[in-house]
Amino acid sequence: MALKKVLSIVLAGGEGNRLMPLTADRAKPAVPFAGGYRLIDFALSNLVNSGYLQIVVLTQYKSHSLDRHISETWRMSTQLGRYVASVPASSAWARAGSSAARMPSTSP
Repeated sequence: MALKKVLSIVLAGGEGNRLMPLTADRAKPAVPFAGGYRLIDFALSNLVNSGYLQIVVLTQYKSHSLDRHISETWRMSTQLGRYVASVPASSAWARAGSSAARMPSTSP
């Protein structure tokens, strides 16, 4: 199987209000599921098993446990161009995203 040269981006910054109290201390994608797995593992597993091996996970809300889980669980050979990297949102990126969500629609 030929490697796909595609950069996959997973948006994993959800607060998860509907999953409270499970999300009181962590982001929704970091909620534990079936023992040692996290909700994010479903998306990452689907990507890796489909041949997408360059993956960036953008995190935002209470991302410490999610960043740690990704770095400890999803290690691949970077020398072969395979990786799953967690990228925490900068405060400027977070502000831009939240203000864009509040902008009124200008479509006709």
